[in-house]
Amino acid sequence: MKIYNGLSEFNKLDYAVVTSGTFDGVHYGHHKILQRLVETAAKNNGQSVLITYWPHPRLVLFPDQELFLLTSIEEKATLLSQKGIDHLVVIPFTDEFSKISSEDFIKEILVNKIGTRKLVIGYDHKFGNNRSGSFEELRKDSPIYGFEVEEIPKQMIENNAVSSTKIRKALNNGDIRTANAYLERPYSISGKVIHGDRIGRTMDFPTANIEVSFRHKLIPSEGIYAVKHTSKIKRLKACSILDSGLPLAAHKNAWKYTFSISRRISMSRRSPFRFSKK
Repeated sequence: MKIYNGLSEFNKLDYAVVTSGTFDGVHYGHHKILQRLVETAAKNNGQSVLITYWPHPRLVLFPDQELFLLTSIEEKATLLSQKGIDHLVVIPFTDEFSKISSEDFIKEILVNKIGTRKLVIGYDHKFGNNRSGSFEELRKDSPIYGFEVEEIPKQMIENNAVSSTKIRKALNNGDIRTANAYLERPYSISGKVIHGDRIGRTMDFPTANIEVSFRHKLIPSEGIYAVKHTSKIKRLKACSILDSGLPLAAHKNAWKYTFSISRRISMSRRSPFRFSKK
């Protein structure tokens, strides 16, 4: 997968099959869109293009509102690369970009810059200034600009529509099982092992304090969770536990670990893993 930091780096394609959105979490609902995107590109000898925005639009438009995300841009890119996407275009989201009209977004970006021949979008897709653009507008304008548009219906799990918002809510409530079901994978957190309060010396097992560098990363509600953790040097298959913790001092020589959270065990604070944000 090729990654472009802005539209200026991208060269117009002959047959681009395109989707766009924030894709926070790259969850079950997104998977259906991505699967259709890749299949359609292959069927038409085209190339799949995913347009996303960074920072998350809500962080720019509503800076006073607290928002924690399921994935950093690096985590998102890694997950998308596993889905077979050909091109990932990351558009810097600014106040100026937010003012682009839905008509200009279609004409200048989708058509003139990307070369869109087929557009695949989710059921609630909105775009352009004040989210004024919709599936109905795309369907109306598509014959004018020579592309087709397909809307993927909402994806349900146990009669619930899957969304990033619902996954965030589940994690905030400590409902890891629901979050993981919607994600179709264990929710993960990456960070560096750092010095903490050295409480491991008073317990029967070693402890680790983890500093999460992405300050908008959503950390599940306080409690003890079963996790599997990996580092650059080894993978540990045995389950361990973590909780959201207190601010800790950084250690410049720390190893980086990734923790995949499988289930919640209890709400206790007595945990060998603590997470803080840099």
